[in-house]
Amino acid sequence: MKSKIVSILILLTLSVGVNAQTLQERMAAKLLKKMGVGSKAEAEAKANQLDPNVSQSIMAAKWEDKEYTIYSPGGVEKGTEKLKISKEADKVTSISLGGVKYLADEDGKSDFVRYYKTTGSNYYKAAFMENKIIVFTRNLSGQYFAKYSLNKKSHYQELKNMIAYIDSSKVNQEADLALYAKNKKANADKAFAAKKAKLSIEGKKVTKIEVTDIKAQYGFGYYRPFSFQVKATLANGKTISTGDGGFWSDYTVTYSNGDIKSKTIQDTKFISGDKIVISVKSKFDGSIKATGDAVMNYGETLTLNNSSNNWGESAFNYRLEVKQRAHAVTGKQIIMIKSIDLSGYAKPKYMIIDADQSLNIYTNGHSGCETVSCTHGTGSGENGGNGGNITVIKDPSVTSFNINYTMDGGTGGAGTYGYNRGRDGRDGTYKEEVRKVNF
Repeated sequence: MKSKIVSILILLTLSVGVNAQTLQERMAAKLLKKMGVGSKAEAEAKANQLDPNVSQSIMAAKWEDKEYTIYSPGGVEKGTEKLKISKEADKVTSISLGGVKYLADEDGKSDFVRYYKTTGSNYYKAAFMENKIIVFTRNLSGQYFAKYSLNKKSHYQELKNMIAYIDSSKVNQEADLALYAKNKKANADKAFAAKKAKLSIEGKKVTKIEVTDIKAQYGFGYYRPFSFQVKATLANGKTISTGDGGFWSDYTVTYSNGDIKSKTIQDTKFISGDKIVISVKSKFDGSIKATGDAVMNYGETLTLNNSSNNWGESAFNYRLEVKQRAHAVTGKQIIMIKSIDLSGYAKPKYMIIDADQSLNIYTNGHSGCETVSCTHGTGSGENGGNGGNITVIKDPSVTSFNINYTMDGGTGGAGTYGYNRGRDGRDGTYKEEVRKVNF
């Protein structure tokens, strides 16, 4: 009989879930019940309830610092683990299991403890009963699983009792948590008021403001973010800068000469005058204002990837209109580029590069699927998409325009055994025309 019981227990999974038992567990429980075994342990487990008005700090304080036997959820001994209790003012604030620290569930917020937990995203929890410690965890679905127990074997029902205790004892933390939240808000409000008194220009006599530290992390071109600071000088000679924690909310900031979103230049229009004008005004005194110029640096190669992204589809055709002129601020020769999608699908893009930089543009057709239907069935291969055509209209002012392009047709799909490969897409054509460009 004993050997049969042991064999059945071995069937139990190493992690027992609260919300659902495994088929092995149900089969084992049914066999044990049929053999008249386990009903006593189950009855003891049901009786082993935790009082929701008793903190786990009180329960933990009854235990000694020493090595305890580890039991898997199936009841198999797995060596030992050392428990260490840490107290402050006679309250157990943390424990250590095998050198791993567990903090009170609402550490620093409530004196009532429902369980102890490790830190991190996949933390474990530990809770104390009179004669055993249960270590458990919870998955993303909210289901609890026992990992192991210390000192005594644990029963599935005891884990359910433990979760019921955690849920019902939360009421004992509500007052502490409400007070903590209230004090946290009061402290935050106090800290904000102190910061505002020191670093806000509100209520202070400001003699001038300046736009300072204008810079970009990389080359100052399209889709490159830039930054700046605002410095205010007070009547007493002191200065307050946003770079030192000053309030951006004290100012109204606007941009002109380009399309700017989140301090990033968009390609929806050319940059007038080759600089972004930053305008800043005090919200408390409209006469206090300043401007700063973010001068454009077009010294980078730009890439337009206009290739097809879908199986067997052809790329669109494009017309590029280009004009050359001097940079309005630096005098360096630059190339203005307007990229037009001839399908009408996308709006034109407006870009500028230095005359010694390059434009890369790709209008490749996509490869065909293995079969025309793009399924895992049999059949002929799908035709590849055609490469898009590129036409460059050069204004007579253009003396140097570096362009790299590929317009390859997509490779036809292979087809399944015994079927034909799809036709390769044709390559696109490239041509240039010289005529006046108006923009």
